[in-house]
Amino acid sequence: MKSFDPSYLARLAMPPRLVRQVAALAEFRGKQTLWMQTRPEVLKQLLKVAVIESVESSSRLERIEVGPQTFDNIVRKSGAPDAESRPQTELAGYRDALRLIHCIRC
Repeated sequence: MKSFDPSYLARLAMPPRLVRQVAALAEFRGKQTLWMQTRPEVLKQLLKVAVIESVESSSRLERIEVGPQTFDNIVRKSGAPDAESRPQTELAGYRDALRLIHCIRC
């Protein structure tokens, strides 16, 4: 394949804009690592807020309606949903899927 030929790869040029974007990504990755080492509690709190807001937005889009206390119990306090209540099980499903994606408590 031509795309794996070393001489072909050596001739490829990266536009300056792409080089700047890659450098910016490397810089942000370094900052994330620094935050993870120095202030992990801040990142954990931000992640909790992001999960709560995401579950809330997803449930609103799906027109899942539960009371504020039920939402708090299921999403914020990780309570078990009522097995008979489809809205509650869907909220718990969103919560669990986001935790799996973000590896909260892995």
